[in-house]
Amino acid sequence: MIHENILGSNERFLLEDEQLLRDNYQDRCDLVETIDHGESERARLVTQNHMSRFNQDMKQIE
Repeated sequence: MIHENILGSNERFLLEDEQLLRDNYQDRCDLVETIDHGESERARLVTQNHMSRFNQDMKQIE
């Protein structure tokens, strides 16, 4: 997992908040959809938005 590679394996990063899990899952579904449709620019934006939001979420957990 990317987060383990960057931050090390740590129990504090386990996602237990149900809404956070839903949002994270939806981001990934959106990304797969854009890739399936060959929408590389939209895939880039979906990925950037996910990373930005997820980074903020992880900072709040710390």
